[in-house]
Amino acid sequence: QAFYDPLIDGTTYQWYPLNLVAGYTRKGNFLPYLDQYNIPFEDTVKGFDKKAKVIYEFDPADNLYSYLYPAIARTFRKEGFQWITQFAYDPIDMAWSNSEYQTHFLNLAYTPSKALSMMIAADVARDIPRGADFGKYPVDTIFGDFMVSARQDLSMLNSDKKYLYTNNTTLAPKSVNTLEQIAGVGSSPVVSYEGTGAYFLDRIGDGVWRLEVMPDIILTSDPFAKPSLQKRVGEIYYREHPMTISLPQLGADYSVKGVNEGNRRSAKAKNGEFTVYPGVYILTENNADAKAAASTVSAATPFRNMTLGEYVAPKASDNPKPMVIHTPRKAVEAGQDLVIEAIVAAPTAPEKVTVYPDNVSFWREDNKLYEMEQVGPYTFRAVIPSSDIPQWGGKFGYDIVVNDGAAEITYPAEASGNPLDWDFTANNGGYVTEVVSADAPVVLFSAAKAAAEGSYDGIEMSSLPTNWGGFSFNVAKRSPLEQDAYTLNLKGQGQEEFVTILTKYVADLIEGRSLDDDASLVVMVDGVEGDMPQTMEVGLINADGFTYTAEVPVREGKIEVPISEMRLTTTYLSPEPYPSFITREFVPEQATATPLKAQEIEKVQILVPSTGKNGQMDIIGAYLKK
Repeated sequence: QAFYDPLIDGTTYQWYPLNLVAGYTRKGNFLPYLDQYNIPFEDTVKGFDKKAKVIYEFDPADNLYSYLYPAIARTFRKEGFQWITQFAYDPIDMAWSNSEYQTHFLNLAYTPSKALSMMIAADVARDIPRGADFGKYPVDTIFGDFMVSARQDLSMLNSDKKYLYTNNTTLAPKSVNTLEQIAGVGSSPVVSYEGTGAYFLDRIGDGVWRLEVMPDIILTSDPFAKPSLQKRVGEIYYREHPMTISLPQLGADYSVKGVNEGNRRSAKAKNGEFTVYPGVYILTENNADAKAAASTVSAATPFRNMTLGEYVAPKASDNPKPMVIHTPRKAVEAGQDLVIEAIVAAPTAPEKVTVYPDNVSFWREDNKLYEMEQVGPYTFRAVIPSSDIPQWGGKFGYDIVVNDGAAEITYPAEASGNPLDWDFTANNGGYVTEVVSADAPVVLFSAAKAAAEGSYDGIEMSSLPTNWGGFSFNVAKRSPLEQDAYTLNLKGQGQEEFVTILTKYVADLIEGRSLDDDASLVVMVDGVEGDMPQTMEVGLINADGFTYTAEVPVREGKIEVPISEMRLTTTYLSPEPYPSFITREFVPEQATATPLKAQEIEKVQILVPSTGKNGQMDIIGAYLKK
C-alpha cells in the first residue's frame, strides 16, 4: 500500500513467463503460460486503478519461436498496461555470438521470425483496447486482426491495410486490393520466397512499392548455450533467390530497380517472378501513371523515419567452410525407410551432398552411398531404404560428406576428405540412429543414460508453490549390479505442502515411431522410503499444451497407465514464471481441449506431492509401451 500512496504517476512490472537462463533452447507449446497476467493485489490495494501501468521489461526467454510476442502483448493489454518494453534487442554487431545477454536473442538479421513477431506485437499493443478480453486459451489465439499458432510457429496480422506473418502461411489476405504494408518470412499467397531472411513491401504510391530484402541467416549452434566471442551462433549469407509477388496493384510484369547504396540491379518480372538479391528495390507497375510516380522518388526520398534507400544489414559471413546442421533421428523402426534431412550452411550451394553409411570401406568395391537431394536453398534430403538398414537391435551410423567443388569435408567430424579415401583417419559413422522393432517401447527418460552423460537426460525440476529447500533431485550412480536411478528426496521439518514437478520435452523421441492411442505410459520406481505420499500423478502434455494425468500409487515396480485413461487436468507452469506472484496454473475448459493422441505428445510429467515429512523415491526411467 505504501508504494501506491505517494504522488507518483505509475507503477512498473515485468514478465518472464518461461523464467530465465535455461542454458539451451526451450521447446513446446507455451501459449497456456501466456493466457493471463494476474496481479493478486489489484482489488485490495487502495489507488491501484489510479496509477499508470508500465511493463519495463519482458521476454519469453530461451526460445526461438515466433508465436509468443503477440500473445504476450494481448495479455498485457487485457490487464491494462499502457507501456510495454521488451528486454533486450541484440546489437547487430554482436548478434552473431549472442554474447550480450545469453538468455535473450532478438535481432532482425539473426532472428527474422522473432523480429516480425515483435513487429506484430507492437501493432497488438497499439490496436487492442485496454481491458479487451478475448477469452481463455485456445479461444484467444484469434483476437482482432491477429492470430497466433504454436503448431505452425506463426504470428499474423491480417487487416485491410497490413498483412504481416512470421512463417510460411496459406492464409490469404483479408483484402489484397487495399494492402499498403506486407512483411514476412517464408512464403504466403502474396509472396513466394525461399530465402531465410525477412522482407518488407510498402506501398509508396499508386502502382509503386518499396521492397526490402534481408540476407539469409542460418543458425549453426544453440544461441542460448554458454556464449563466447570464439563461437558463432549464426552465419549471414547473401544469395540470390527467386521471388514471386502476387499483387493486383503491381500486375505480373512490373519493373524492379535497386536503390540502396551500390545496388544497381534491375529486372522485369515475368508472371510476377524475378530473382532478388538482398537490398532495397523500387517495384513499379507497367503503366504510364505508375512509371511517372516512380520517377519522382529516389534513394534519398524520405520514407517514414528513414529514406527509401536506407539499408542496414550485417556483412556476409567470412567463413568459406560449409557447415552441416543435422540432428539424427533417435530411432527408426525395422522395416521403415529412414529420412535424413540436413541443412548445409555455405556462401554458395555445394556441388554434392552425400550420406556415407558407417560400413563403407576403402577395401570394398560394393559401397552403397546416398546422394542427398536439394529440397530448399540450404536443405538436403536422402531416403535410406529399409532394406539397407540393419535389422532391429542394431543401429544405422552414417556421415554426411559435403563437396563444394574445391574439397570434400566429412561431418560430424569436420574432417577433410571422405571415409573412402585411403588416408581418411577420422572416426566415421558419427551420426547414429537406433534401429528398433515395431513394438519396442519409446524410452522417454533414463537414469542410466543420465548417469552415463552426467546430465538429467532433459528432465526439468520445479515445485508448486516454489520451494527449492523442500526437495532435492539427483542422479544416483549405483554399483554395477544395480540400476542407476534418479533420487527424489522430500524434506519435512515443518515445510509447507507443495508439489514437485518433473517435466521433459519428448516430441523428438516420438518422431517416426508408430505409436497408437492404446499405448501406455510406464514409470519404473524403486527405493520408496520414509513418509512418501500414498499417490502421485503421471501424465503427458500434448502439442496444444493441454495436460492429461492419472493418479497412481507410489510404490516400487512398474507403474503402467494406458493413455486412454488419462484425464484432462490443470497445466502447471513449469518452469515457474517471474515475477513470483504470477499464477502457476492454467485450468482449461473441457469443451475447447483437444483429445490426447499418442503422436501429438510433447512432454511427460510426474507430479509428487509433499507430506510435510521426510521421504525418498528412486525413479529408474519412463517409457511409452505399445
